[in-house]
Order: sequence, then structure tokens, then C-alpha cells
Amino acid sequence: QKAADWLRRNRTHEDFYLHLDVFDPHEPWDPPEALLKMFDPNGYSETLLANPPYAPWKPHISEDLFNSLRARYAAKVVFLDHWLGHLLDTMDTLDLWKDTLVIFTSDHGTYNGDHDRMGKMQTHQFDAVGHIPFIMSHPEWGHGEDRDQLVQLVDIYPTTLAAVGKPLPGTDAHRPIHGINLLPTLEEPKAHTRDYAISGQFGQSISITDARWILHQAPVPENQPLNWHGHCLAKFIPAELGPYEDGKRRVLPGHPQNAYHWGTPTWLSNKLNDINELQNLADRERETLHTMQRALKDKLLSLQAPEEQLDRLGLRENFQENASAPN
Repeated sequence: QKAADWLRRNRTHEDFYLHLDVFDPHEPWDPPEALLKMFDPNGYSETLLANPPYAPWKPHISEDLFNSLRARYAAKVVFLDHWLGHLLDTMDTLDLWKDTLVIFTSDHGTYNGDHDRMGKMQTHQFDAVGHIPFIMSHPEWGHGEDRDQLVQLVDIYPTTLAAVGKPLPGTDAHRPIHGINLLPTLEEPKAHTRDYAISGQFGQSISITDARWILHQAPVPENQPLNWHGHCLAKFIPAELGPYEDGKRRVLPGHPQNAYHWGTPTWLSNKLNDINELQNLADRERETLHTMQRALKDKLLSLQAPEEQLDRLGLRENFQENASAPN
């Protein structure tokens, strides 16, 4: 409602930028009970958890509660969809589609039974968590069309600046812009974006995909060296970090590394016939595994990631032959 009011107040400006950060659908999954009963006639008869367990669900909750949580998530999506519709209806009323770029996306997904898990984090960024929606509406281009190119959230920055005719701030080899302006992709369906997309979590695996194959490269068993670079600490780091040394914080020696590294082995899947990434082909497809590992190494270096990541991920020199163990 506030976003719709904002559009009504600011629609006459030549340029405007509205960033709407919606927390839902997110824990706690507490939609109105009338919506919940669309998916679970028992409503809130099950004990309401503040959060689902970020873990395999079977050791932690009953099947009834598991089904209830999934119903709550579905109802929360319906609840959000209703109010998103209110915002889009406002754009209809104000006739904003003719000169406004709209981008709809998310930061991550969640496990709702995928890989027998609930929540997020805890393992690789499999499809349920890492493959997010990315929908764009441009006044002229691409209406009702799909695109097959690889895109990432970092592309929003240069795309938005291009849409309002603003140049990117000065960059050079020491401060590269990793995002890509996606307006040419909307105008031309075959426009090139990138050969690989990459994602990851601090202290855990790093994932890379070429849209067919996806590799989740696990750390070496000791998960070291593990440093936090930067002067703003993340709010979700589950440990005290040591003092700054040469501009970086080192994870304290002796800290239980499984707080970061969950022990899931390096994982390779074929997205064309296994979209949920249920089958690990790392042992069977050795040549593809090594190709993707080399691509990941090259990508990290091209992004000017700290080279210590190559050691933490076992990518420095040769690749381990036993992909069933974390490498």
C-alpha cells in the first residue's frame, strides 16, 4: 500500500527509482488462517514454530508439522501475491507501464522438502535456494518472451543506471564492475551476457554454472584459510572473528569449522535433465568436473577474489581425483 501511494505521489517526475524490499515470504510463516486453510484444513492446529529447522526435517519435526509448514509457506506466497497484485494494479491505473522498467527478483529460495531439507544454508546452494526468479518488464522490448542467458543480481545496478541514462561511476582494472547491462538482452534475444554464473556463501561452497552443468565446489576438510575481508561484519556470522591483520579478519584458530563447512561433498549435476540437482555426477563425469573446476578457478581470479580461496577450495594446483570427498 505504501509503495502504491509512493507511485501516486511521484508519478509526474521525469525519472524516479523505487526499490521495494519485501521480507515475505520469509519466516515466520504466519499467513491469515483463511489462506492457510486453502492448503491445510487443520489451519493452525499444529504448534506454530517461529522458524523451520535449517536441517534435514525428519530428525527434527513430525510429518504432520512438516506438511503444515509447507502449507504455511504456500499460503504466505498467496498472501504476498495478492498485495503484489495491488501494486501492479496501481501501475495500470497510473499508466506507468509505457515508460517504466520493472524488475522482480529475490535474494534466495528455500528448501521445502527439497533434498529432504527445510530452510536455507546448511548445504550447497542447490536449485531450490540458488535458482531465483528474475522477471523484467520493459516499455518496448521482450513482452511475453523468455530469455535463456545467464543473469545475476549484480546486473541490476548497471541495468538500472542505463535505463535512466546515467553512466556507471568511474571504474578501472582495480575496481571492475561485475554486473552486465541487461537492456541489450531485452532488445535482442540472442545478446550475450556471460558464459558462467557464480554464487556462494561465506566459508561454505562456491557454485558455478554454464546453464547446463552446475558445480558446487566444497572446501577442503580443514576449510582453511578462512578470512573475512572488509570492515563491516555480517550480522549472521556464527562466531567471533579474530583481530584485523593486513586488512582482513581471520577466523579464530580452533573455531569449529563445521559452523561454516557442513561436510557436503563436491557436487556436479546436469541441469538439463536434473533441474533439482538430486544426482551427484562428480564421480561419473570426471572430465566435466575438471572443466567446471578450472572455470571456477579462472572466474575467481578474474573477479580478483583473494587467491587464498584457491587453497580453501582445493583449486590451487591439481584437482583431487576422489570427488566423493570434499575437495
